[in-house]
Amino acid sequence: MQGQDTSIRFFESARASGRMHHGWLICGEAGLGTREFAYRAARALVDNMALDAVDAALLDEPHPDIHILKRGPKDNAEREKMLDGKAYEIKRNISVDQVRALQGRLTTRPTLSDRRAIIIDLIDEMETGAANALLKSLEEPPAQTVFLLIAHNPAMLLPTIRSRCIQLRFAPLEDAALTDWLRDQCPDLEGADIARCVLAAGGAPGQAYELATSGAVPLLRQIDSLIEQGDVSLAGRNALADMLTGKENRDKMQLALDYAMRKSAALARTARGPALERALDIQARFRTLAGEFVVANFDSRLLALEIGGLLARLAPPR
Repeated sequence: MQGQDTSIRFFESARASGRMHHGWLICGEAGLGTREFAYRAARALVDNMALDAVDAALLDEPHPDIHILKRGPKDNAEREKMLDGKAYEIKRNISVDQVRALQGRLTTRPTLSDRRAIIIDLIDEMETGAANALLKSLEEPPAQTVFLLIAHNPAMLLPTIRSRCIQLRFAPLEDAALTDWLRDQCPDLEGADIARCVLAAGGAPGQAYELATSGAVPLLRQIDSLIEQGDVSLAGRNALADMLTGKENRDKMQLALDYAMRKSAALARTARGPALERALDIQARFRTLAGEFVVANFDSRLLALEIGGLLARLAPPR
């Protein structure tokens, strides 16, 4: 929750006053701390304590007055895998049946606390029927119940849901602040790699830390190498394709597209003449590929080679 002091203080003042609004829409991109805040706020509400007094170990502990709604196992077979502690596939959306099951549990008073907290993680992953069902609870909220709705894309929500909630916006950090924070968290990381993670994260501390510690740095280095040195022999493009080929590397492909868009945008801000025109054209192509990648069944190696070719075109002419 780095850099979100204003939103946190606003929520804390409402909690301490005892006059809590029943609906809170916690908005911000992944990695900005929205999920951490919602889970910590729920615990603070039911235990009647300040946010910073909540023990982090309690966030994973179940509480009878905290109800969490999120995407569950895809089907019964995946549910069995979950119960056995195995990896399992999850649904694409939060279903209307999940919302109705939750509403059935809200007909009674809180068990141990004066308040009950409902976390929706994420509300922009709800199917339309589920959102409409939830709207009824927001219009006529149960007594002593506070809804904490996490949203990465609040513009996708029903306007009627947004209008019934107080919005807490979590803003991206400035590059300088994020750089200092990441350097403190990862003191062994080289300065150039910190800069790469900061750019790729788009101002989100959680994203930057995950990139720095999850093995993504070599991919970012390879992308930068193609931009800086070009790829006359095609070796750079093939190296990039080796990193991205296969369904198991789908998240890396998305990272590569996002980082390529940010790098081309950064180059466009300082370029002039033909270099500017080329950077803008390539950034537009990356943006198109990123949109198509979500829905199209591309051959991963061919897509990676195309990305590499576009990156190499950004290199200074020799």
